[in-house]
Amino acid sequence: MLEFYVFFVFFAGGFALWTALFDRRNVRWRWWFAGSLIGAATLVPWLVHVLTTHSAPDRSLTNTFEPLFWPFWLSYPLGYNLFTTFGSDSGSFLAWPTIDGVSLYLVTVAFVVITLAGLAIGVDAFRLLVRPRREQPARPLGGRATDTALALRSSFWGYGLLFTLTGFVFYRHYLIVAYALPFVSLAVGALLRPSRGRRLLVALVVAQAALSIGYLTYIHVRGGARGGDYGIAYDHKPEPHT
Repeated sequence: MLEFYVFFVFFAGGFALWTALFDRRNVRWRWWFAGSLIGAATLVPWLVHVLTTHSAPDRSLTNTFEPLFWPFWLSYPLGYNLFTTFGSDSGSFLAWPTIDGVSLYLVTVAFVVITLAGLAIGVDAFRLLVRPRREQPARPLGGRATDTALALRSSFWGYGLLFTLTGFVFYRHYLIVAYALPFVSLAVGALLRPSRGRRLLVALVVAQAALSIGYLTYIHVRGGARGGDYGIAYDHKPEPHT
């Protein structure tokens, strides 16, 4: 529960800070402040707990100079968080499915497609935004002033910078509060070149669907992932008759 409050507070703080810097005229700040005070009343037990115990997350300058937020942001919509879930079972998951003892490695194929499509999107986005030459990037969000664009920048820069500068260690599951936004940012990057980007997104959707099927069937057949944080969810083997 303590971790939940920590990353949620930083996420809301990043949005408020970024909006105050770049879009403050469109916010009714008095009502926002009043609502924030009412909402913060539920945090009083947490504040008392933090101030009276030593259970607050550890802080270190190492976490500031080795930021994990942005690598996690980029890899999250590509499914690489599954390796954290499977842990030492990642190798057997990559070899899945297995038929009559023969590994087909279809999960590996899905990851290869996802990785190549993600790299292609990243290279195109970097080239178009940093070094545009003959081709100008499209505007998939309709411009920088849209609410979606503000939400992406507030989360990517506001949340990321605010959390990183505090020195707290950032865990992958802290992106849960920003769940859809890393996926939206990937789509935006792809649609900077609409025609090519749509094809890459279709490849990603198909490969991600195959990856999801592989994940669900693996957990169903194996009953979980003993070597990862998933653990054994259930024992599907029938009990021997006595």
